[in-house]
Amino acid sequence: MHLGRQVNVYFRDNKSGEGHGRHALRSGAVSIVARSVNAAIQIGSVLFLARLLSPEDYGLVGMVTAITGFAPVLVDLGSRDAIVQRARITEEEVSALFWITQAVGIGFAAMIAGGGPLIAHFYGEPRLTMISVVSSLTFITSALTAQHYALLRRAMKFQELGIIEVIANFLGASLAVAMALYGLHYWALVTRPIASAMFLAAGSWIQCRWIPGRPRLTSEVKSMLRFGLNVTGFTMFDFAGKSADRVAIGPRVAQFAEHGSCLLQRRQRFTELRCEVHQAGFGDQVTLASVRQDEAPRSDRADARFDADR
Repeated sequence: MHLGRQVNVYFRDNKSGEGHGRHALRSGAVSIVARSVNAAIQIGSVLFLARLLSPEDYGLVGMVTAITGFAPVLVDLGSRDAIVQRARITEEEVSALFWITQAVGIGFAAMIAGGGPLIAHFYGEPRLTMISVVSSLTFITSALTAQHYALLRRAMKFQELGIIEVIANFLGASLAVAMALYGLHYWALVTRPIASAMFLAAGSWIQCRWIPGRPRLTSEVKSMLRFGLNVTGFTMFDFAGKSADRVAIGPRVAQFAEHGSCLLQRRQRFTELRCEVHQAGFGDQVTLASVRQDEAPRSDRADARFDADR
């Protein structure tokens, strides 16, 4: 019974309440702190791994992540933002999105794993076959997180999410460094995003405690998918533009692909970290704005009454 009450908080209607402004300010501060800590962990781990791994290791992994790196963006079909911005949502609808996300994640994982030999042939590097197979797990681990993360955002559990993200990032980075110290070379870079996504999924599931049930494909679910696909489409174009250089140099000059892709990957990662700090709290502000959707009709009615009184 107690667990049921805890889960119900994630499916309440989005309505603003007392102290909404203070909550918004506090949430923004928490997001900035969490993103800053994450950025520090990322920068520290990149600098540490750069001394343990060779440019060839970065180059090999960079060739594959140029293709698989869109997993966190694609597999949830934009359902995270769709769930957050809905004024009203049911468990059956979120369950439907969860199972659809799992199907998409498994489908793309099978596609990348099966296409491993083609990727290796494209770059002329046999080791990429196994790297592609293992990296394909990123699609599955990312899919496990989407809906629970979105429900926590919808309930404005920003502090809890910040802690989960920092712990997941730290554990993933620590595992990568440990693997590099033990001489596992490029497998440290392959394992890191998979491990971080698994730790993030575990933390989100433990904190949220919602268990997906029988799905119900309603018109609202289809509407959320359409909304999410619009968001995903824009992000995918952005990712494709950033990854095009790493894909293009591979089949042309193999040696430069290994060393050049390393430099491009590091440059891109530091750019992304800077953007994450500057954009910290954007998703949280979307959540807070969606909570205030009910205020617009009230404002319109108040304006109408004011005009009538005049």
